[in-house]
Amino acid sequence: MVSINASIENVDPNKARDLALDLETHIKRELSRNDLEAQNMEFNRADKNAQDLGTILSIVLAGPAVVVLANAIRDWVKFNSGTDLDINGVIINNLNSEDVSKVIEAINAG
Repeated sequence: MVSINASIENVDPNKARDLALDLETHIKRELSRNDLEAQNMEFNRADKNAQDLGTILSIVLAGPAVVVLANAIRDWVKFNSGTDLDINGVIINNLNSEDVSKVIEAINAG
């Protein structure tokens, strides 16, 4: 099993939530296309005392789904180029579609 936490950095919480929801949609779509599914996918709050719906996307996947997950993030980045993404504590600044290897490294860091 592979567990990751992904959050959008350097934007206001509402924008971060919108981008994280969009990322979740891309990941679910890509997993479905490959007949895979996440064991668990949920949002958590960065600040446990906040009343927001959460901006941290937590995902638990079977090992083979890591490449599919990285591809889903790559596809999402095509529409959100320049976003700063934190995956398992590894921040990838100004993310672009050529950063798939950085994404895989960050996923494996978890």
